[in-house]
Amino acid sequence: MGTAGTTGRTGRPRDTEIDDRILDAARQLFTEDGYDAVTIAAVAREAGLPRSTVYRRYAGAVALRYAAAIIPVDGLAPLRETGDLRTDITDHVATNALGFRRPEDLALLRSLTADALSDPAGRKVLNDGFVRPRLAHVVELLERARERGDLPANVDPDLASKAITGTLIYHALLLDEPVDDTFVTRLVDLLFPLGDVGR
Repeated sequence: MGTAGTTGRTGRPRDTEIDDRILDAARQLFTEDGYDAVTIAAVAREAGLPRSTVYRRYAGAVALRYAAAIIPVDGLAPLRETGDLRTDITDHVATNALGFRRPEDLALLRSLTADALSDPAGRKVLNDGFVRPRLAHVVELLERARERGDLPANVDPDLASKAITGTLIYHALLLDEPVDDTFVTRLVDLLFPLGDVGR
């Protein structure tokens, strides 16, 4: 996995061993001490590297926190796809909802969201490493469903994919309302009404 939020300099090939040391240190700090503990100075100290080396790979602490806390080590796992649109979408929404249920997860998501709004370099890391790839997976799932005739032709897969996560964020992070199984079912019913599936 490459590291985003870099300066884009050219020259000698980057030492991937150092990349790994930085991410390993960041993930260890995040696991042991929490999100705010991941700073450039702390990661450099943990990895036994100069701060300048870390800065060459990450524009700031926010980008490094995202890489440590959100972006999977082995890349995004593929979405489960059974060929039944309602089953697949319900599974995807329910999986997303897990991160909005526990108070500690909500606190982390609020920190991530606040940083995303205030730090462009960190936002780019989050979008490039996690958000856009996952949205693309959902779009592909919806496009295949439309090809099978399981989704109306007028449904925009790109907008529908964004509506899922956007609704979760608004409902849980802003309104402080529970993201339970009932909410998951109601959200799927709203975005993909039973009468429209297969039409």
